[in-house]
Amino acid sequence: MADPAGDRLAASTLLGGLLEIFDYDGVVIARAAVPDPFQPSWMQGRSRGGRAVMSVGSETRYGFTDLAATRRYVYGLFSGGKVMEEGTPWATKEVQVYTWDGEYVKSLYLDRTAHAITVDASDAWLYASGAEPGPWVGRFRLPGR
Repeated sequence: MADPAGDRLAASTLLGGLLEIFDYDGVVIARAAVPDPFQPSWMQGRSRGGRAVMSVGSETRYGFTDLAATRRYVYGLFSGGKVMEEGTPWATKEVQVYTWDGEYVKSLYLDRTAHAITVDASDAWLYASGAEPGPWVGRFRLPGR
């Protein structure tokens, strides 16, 4: 996710609880203070055709499933659910908020599980979408604005 101010990038892991802030040359500026950090858990396997593939196990968890950014903050949709759980373990109600220096600010909780998020440029509204109980798109006022 690019910083709208134009000088930083945020990158997170889908199968790990990690978020990092980079400059545009790819140099790490900060490793975010994620409240529930965990390393990716996977093994290299083989497809039926013999190609190398990533193989997940019962302990593999989803981390950040989507990112959004404004000039002030990075917003991360954070799951923590195990990949092998029934249902949609990547969907989550938790949105973690970070500064562009990687400082954890707070967690926001939506009233339903989301698959994707974005935030308007004013930092006033978060938009989210999901699939349960049916496809939906919603707008949520961000606190403090």
